[in-house]
Amino acid sequence: MSNADRRTQFWALYLTRFAEGFGFITLITLLGTYINTLDPQATTVLGVTVSAGFIIGMYTTGFTLAQTVAVVPLAWAGDRFDKRTVLLGVLAVGAGVYALFPLVDSSGSFILVRALQGLVVTGAGLMTLSLVGQIADAVSYTHL
Repeated sequence: MSNADRRTQFWALYLTRFAEGFGFITLITLLGTYINTLDPQATTVLGVTVSAGFIIGMYTTGFTLAQTVAVVPLAWAGDRFDKRTVLLGVLAVGAGVYALFPLVDSSGSFILVRALQGLVVTGAGLMTLSLVGQIADAVSYTHL
């Protein structure tokens, strides 16, 4: 593979990583708007009102728990199958997940979509870094 091909791959991975980070940060800045719109104080589960503080905490915890659960299966898939294919699958799921955010109408659906976002962020991060390492390995040893 030529250096120009590798450079193109690095740029594609860089732009993928940038887009993933941009989507994540954009939605973090909108978190306050979602909190005000979804009114977590009115959340009930089986007729019992749940603390607003707990619900707001779940907005972040759902994301983090999904990341924790997703690391091993996604890393395994990247090692077992083609990393590019796994990355494309994660990006396709990510496009669907980000399209779901405007449809959120309750705290429960927001927590679920945030969890799906956690899966996507983890998958995109793992696969892009893995592919960079795979490409860089071939480049770095030739320049020593």
